[in-house]
Amino acid sequence: MKTCCFALLKQTRPALLLGLMMLASGLYGCTATSIVAQHPPHCEFGDILIDSDFPAGRVDGCRQQDNAIVLSLAPENTPINASPWYAFKVIGPDTKTVQVVLDYSHHKHRYRPKISADGKHWTALADSSVSISKDGKRVSLRLTPSPQGVWISGQEIFDNDQYHRWYAQLMTANQVHGLRTKRLGLSIEGRPVTALDIHPQDPKRYIVLIGRQHPPEVTGALAMVPFVERLLEDDALARDFRAAFGILMIPNLNPDGVARGNWRHNVGGVDLNRDWGPFTQQETQLVREELRRFESKDAPRLYLFLDFHSTWRDIFYTQTPDMPTFPPEFTRLWLNDFAAALKPDYPDYQFEIKPGHNPDKNTSKAYMHAQFGIPAITFELGDDTDRVFIKEYARRAATTMMQRLLVIAEAEQS
Repeated sequence: MKTCCFALLKQTRPALLLGLMMLASGLYGCTATSIVAQHPPHCEFGDILIDSDFPAGRVDGCRQQDNAIVLSLAPENTPINASPWYAFKVIGPDTKTVQVVLDYSHHKHRYRPKISADGKHWTALADSSVSISKDGKRVSLRLTPSPQGVWISGQEIFDNDQYHRWYAQLMTANQVHGLRTKRLGLSIEGRPVTALDIHPQDPKRYIVLIGRQHPPEVTGALAMVPFVERLLEDDALARDFRAAFGILMIPNLNPDGVARGNWRHNVGGVDLNRDWGPFTQQETQLVREELRRFESKDAPRLYLFLDFHSTWRDIFYTQTPDMPTFPPEFTRLWLNDFAAALKPDYPDYQFEIKPGHNPDKNTSKAYMHAQFGIPAITFELGDDTDRVFIKEYARRAATTMMQRLLVIAEAEQS
């Protein structure tokens, strides 16, 4: 019964813990220690151990069926978009092969399995080791364990500790005038929601970047890192840009969902990118409060908003051509510049652009355009986009963005 109790708690809001502890103790015999654990238990089958008790780990149940270990995967709550996440370690002797089956309760398999010996360096699991059922809801993996543990995950694990180390590296490696970290507040479970802010001496203009509203969307995070790092470089373009524009960056808006390995939502069971407008959740409320600094008459003016995500392909979601923005025509001109910058080295590559306007969805894109009249763009990377390419792609996107915005700033001064 302990497995059931852990799986239930994984999806449960903290305010219900005491009642669940009492109920589980009376009905199922779970101890108080087991019921308050934040991750599912270890699953042992002979000399094989399945472990998901680490940040971003996700397994919702396990059982042995014939010669296979079946891992149940379920979302934190429903309804939910199809981003089925999983992450676990297989520990055991490296002299045998183990069959592990991913069994999805909702939606189909999405993320091609990644494998790592240390949880840091990842490669895609060989296709010959993966078998997917016709309905896409059961995936069989042939794995060789190790005594230290072989890591398996839907995408590379980019957890909260990695974000904090990255922030520290940026602060020490980049002697950028005005760069600071700022704790906007705490998530529902008490994790810091951190902003990076570059504040020019006389800020008249600002851009805003956010990321990780949806925990499994790792390629968006992998793009945001080099994008930000390009803005902080010590070359003439980046220095000129930082002198003309402040930059507010919130790379990890959903730290609870990241820690828990959630499919999409925060621990309140809400898609944060459907909460811009209502602002019912603690995390989106923190962003809303931070954005108030741009609403006064004498405040710096916002020029651009980018929200980094992942989906099936590389795509930019933009405003429709008939929707006015300030600065006018920026989106079209920037993305034309960006495509031209990619062309010499990637002549056959083309990203997609999808204009649209869905104000009823309460997305960050719709809210930021409605509130500030600026270009508000969802910057999406494909789940399977080459990781080396992502880095160069993001750097060139940042370079062309800076160039285009500086043209606008210089025109305003002339």
